[in-house]
Amino acid sequence: AVVGDFTMVRGSYLGESAVAGANSEVVRCIIGDNSALHRAYVADSLIGSNVHFAGGSSTANERLDGSPIRSTNHHGEKVLTPLTKLGAIVGDDSAFGGYAMVNPGVQVGSGCQIGQRVSLYSDVPDNMRVTYRQQFSFSEI
Repeated sequence: AVVGDFTMVRGSYLGESAVAGANSEVVRCIIGDNSALHRAYVADSLIGSNVHFAGGSSTANERLDGSPIRSTNHHGEKVLTPLTKLGAIVGDDSAFGGYAMVNPGVQVGSGCQIGQRVSLYSDVPDNMRVTYRQQFSFSEI
């Protein structure tokens, strides 16, 4: 694994050829082989192999009210976990654009593309692309 300048890795496993690039923070995570984080914050998460987090992307790992986090179980049901800190669960071969954010307990399937500035608050099935569409309004002052 490669850990860049000004990067903090605490209580985590980085797989073979994984990269925690400069100015990233990785806390209590398992990061799969050949995955890369660039100026990212990833905490309390399980990240598959060949996953890319672009600059500014992050996983939120705690609810604002500090209560336990809901996540999807193996039956596809949303359940209340006993955990007050749980980040993302991400399958292999997925990518996150700049400033994408994954809310606590959200699961992202394999082969997904999450566009820049997307804030995920629900699970994403395998092989899906999620994008954010912004509309501008121009008017004279």
